[in-house]
Amino acid sequence: AKRRSGILLASRLRDVRLKNVRVLDAEHYIAFAYQLLSAVLWGLRLMATYLWAAFVLGRLPYTRYWGESLSGYLFDVALPGLGLVCVIFALARLIAAPAASLFKRVESGELQIGWLDKDTALPTRRIASVVIWLFALAMAYPYLPGSHTAAFQGLSVLVGLMVSIGASSIVGQGASGLILMHTRA
Repeated sequence: AKRRSGILLASRLRDVRLKNVRVLDAEHYIAFAYQLLSAVLWGLRLMATYLWAAFVLGRLPYTRYWGESLSGYLFDVALPGLGLVCVIFALARLIAAPAASLFKRVESGELQIGWLDKDTALPTRRIASVVIWLFALAMAYPYLPGSHTAAFQGLSVLVGLMVSIGASSIVGQGASGLILMHTRA
């Protein structure tokens, strides 16, 4: 089934070209589909374990309140937020894989893009990947369970302050290097 789906997908993606070079690889999407299936199965296992623990705790008189609150928390808070976080990261993965493939083709010389050459393709690919994942993290942050608590917000402000103060000179030097590299000065 994996081989047949790969052949069918490859025949469909073969037509997606940029300057007569194939841009999308079927292997990325097949690997993504299997990773997604594996993640869904693990999620179902974890959810079944959580529901089992809530059921067992709900049956004992001393822990009945904990069992009922666990069930309510799962369906009211955790599942909707975590589901949206998973969708955001899946979309980021779907964007990052073809972008990396495009940059690798420029790196190998198979594809020529005017503003990007072989030497700058690797750092640009890394930067694009970091930007995609940081954007996904920023989009997913409000949907994480517990992200609206004062402790979580205080910790994120502290980490942000430490990074901004500690990395100010590194960011400036990195930006200068990128400007020099991409302008070929």
